[in-house]
Amino acid sequence: MNYRINKNGETLLESIYNNRNLTDEYIDELLNSTTWEDTFNYKNMEKGCDLLDKVISEGGEIGIVIDCDVDGYTSGAIIYSWIYDYLGYDDVYYIIKNQSKKSHGIDKEVIRKVDNNEMSLIILPDGGSSDFEYQEELYKMGCEVLVLDHHEFDTTKETKATIINNQDGVVENTKLSGAGVTYKFVFHHAERKGIDLGTTFLDLVAVSLISDMCDMTSMENRYIFSVGSQVSNISNELLTEFVKDLKVKRKLSIENIAFGVANRMNSIIRLGDEERFDMFESLIGSEEQVSYKYKGKEYQQSIQASILRVANRLKQKQKKMVEKCMTGGLDIMTSENDRILIVNGMDIDSEIRGLLANKLLSEYGVPVMILKEYNGVLRGSCRGVNSIS
Repeated sequence: MNYRINKNGETLLESIYNNRNLTDEYIDELLNSTTWEDTFNYKNMEKGCDLLDKVISEGGEIGIVIDCDVDGYTSGAIIYSWIYDYLGYDDVYYIIKNQSKKSHGIDKEVIRKVDNNEMSLIILPDGGSSDFEYQEELYKMGCEVLVLDHHEFDTTKETKATIINNQDGVVENTKLSGAGVTYKFVFHHAERKGIDLGTTFLDLVAVSLISDMCDMTSMENRYIFSVGSQVSNISNELLTEFVKDLKVKRKLSIENIAFGVANRMNSIIRLGDEERFDMFESLIGSEEQVSYKYKGKEYQQSIQASILRVANRLKQKQKKMVEKCMTGGLDIMTSENDRILIVNGMDIDSEIRGLLANKLLSEYGVPVMILKEYNGVLRGSCRGVNSIS
């Protein structure tokens, strides 16, 4: 494809700046941002910290729901590690859903696990803001709800849950990830206790920003990413294994994370079984050693190194499943002249629908919808483009 730049300056770079109304000051701020929004801008921040302190002081059981994407796993790892490692509170557990791997937030499986374990507090990083009926049900069961989220929700609804969300109508940076909001809560709680986190957890937030395709023109997002992507600031043991494998010396790039970290973590979330639990254990710093066989010999390796090996295997499995769909014939519901591609998703494995939609978008250059009927409603995976020519 050929492009022509409107010459609006003496040099190519000057023309690009002028055409996009970019000033030197704005470019400098964009590339070297140190923007940090005050955590007091978030509604319920103090209330959420008070709630966590109250449950811990009373010795209540805490459950953390792990949402089914990279943002969910990283945000879950942040809040779990904060409570277990920094606060030294060991009556905290994580909930990785088995029967509803693709669902987000609170569902019946979460309700059942809370009831069976008599939990006092459920924390929902990266989800749960709009689950008002389930929030009410948990409250009636005697379980408090703390939401650390970044998805849009109805701010006019009354709820007993404590919701900390950057879509609350007050927070300036509405582009932050779920892990970013979770980190804001942890940062605020740490400051109240006089604990200096340094750069801890910012590596996980940096990964979440890219995996969740957050708007990186946000000054705060760029600042967090610039700090968290520095290899010298990466302390999470699983991410350290990815860095070694990618042979990155100085800084993880957006491409490194998108195509070398997040995609492989997603392969485990989508196709893994017990591996999903192992990956979360590796994120929260488990020291478990795992046995594996290679050329007839048995070896030991850390659970973090094991997850990398499993991720590579499942990534290849995903690739073969997508290729099989592409070559095996798809039931396309639209014609080649239509400006959207709609595919019958009834016989397509749910674990690869998103990847297949990405592949079709790249292949055809038009919005893609892979749909399957569920309870009289069509739903599935959709991918769009900014413009259609």
